[in-house]
Amino acid sequence: MQELPNIYERVLPVSSNSEHFEPVTAARLRLNAREIERLFELEAAVKGCKAESIHDWNYAAEWGFLDGDEEELEPGFIPTEEAGDRNTLGEFTSELNQVEVSATTTGGYVCWFAYWKHTNVKVRTVYVNLAELREALEKHKAQAATELSEQQAKLPCSQSSVTE
Repeated sequence: MQELPNIYERVLPVSSNSEHFEPVTAARLRLNAREIERLFELEAAVKGCKAESIHDWNYAAEWGFLDGDEEELEPGFIPTEEAGDRNTLGEFTSELNQVEVSATTTGGYVCWFAYWKHTNVKVRTVYVNLAELREALEKHKAQAATELSEQQAKLPCSQSSVTE
């Protein structure tokens, strides 16, 4: 099966519950349309159950380190396996990777979290507003519809003349 293109890419800051060290400082997300639609399905489930949030197994976050100033709009990203000296604690191997989807009256939010393998250290991304993901999905769908229309316009004959 053909892999879907990523339509949402972002590097997010990460925090942990450890008082002594930060095993990673960032997570890179690369989401395709199907993954974003799944998040909206989870949001609907939260609303339908009148729950606060829901967790689902999800390995979309790639854990690593920010490269450069954290205040930059587009900070660089270094995956843990390429971190070299920056990764003083050894390679960060995560387990129990999940996504948390929350639905509130002001909108939905999503964050990714995981545990550092064989520890109780939990890392968590900042929350992303689902409206941002909805906007990326709508933009992708509009672009796909435009491309389809352009391809159809280039066809030598119209669909009606083929069926006659």
